[in-house]
Amino acid sequence: MADDRPDDSTLPHVTCPYCGQEVAVEWCMGQMPRCPACGEAFVVNDETDDAVDKAVKDAELSSLRIMQLARQRRGLIRTRSYMLVLTIASLVMAIQLVISMLRLWVNRDSWLPDARTRSMAFMALIAAWFVISLILVRWFGRKAAELKKQVFHSDLSEPTTPPDYSALSDGSQHVRALEQMTRPRPEDRKDAPPQT
Repeated sequence: MADDRPDDSTLPHVTCPYCGQEVAVEWCMGQMPRCPACGEAFVVNDETDDAVDKAVKDAELSSLRIMQLARQRRGLIRTRSYMLVLTIASLVMAIQLVISMLRLWVNRDSWLPDARTRSMAFMALIAAWFVISLILVRWFGRKAAELKKQVFHSDLSEPTTPPDYSALSDGSQHVRALEQMTRPRPEDRKDAPPQT
């Protein structure tokens, strides 16, 4: 059966609002294609692509973008919390398995001759689970570290020029305003000549 999908050259191309890469999409109102370059999903609508690009670039602080980033960051924090909990649970499981294996080893003198092979098999099973739990500790710990990097990663790049503080004052105008408030006015002074 032949593939019914059209060739990428015949599909309309839109620009990814995140990285600027051209993406070929089958036009469907409201679909969310993924950019192959940055992996971000974005909405294709019926507005012109240039207008969407300009609006996204011009409205860096739009409320929708801020809410989207906040939801994404909350999701990353939640997933990182799950990974930390699973790391701790795997570590506790490894410690518990070591304790169980030590108990079996300490009580090996009381093993019956026919139960000795079963006990040794059980110790081997505990050792295998211990190795698996250590692998899980390492894997969940690495995932938590990767998610921590993503959570604290800033989308803003470092400024190329230093900030200009020349328009800011040092606060001395507030001191002058207070001095003027406490200074008596000439008409309120006692030695001032009466005004007529």
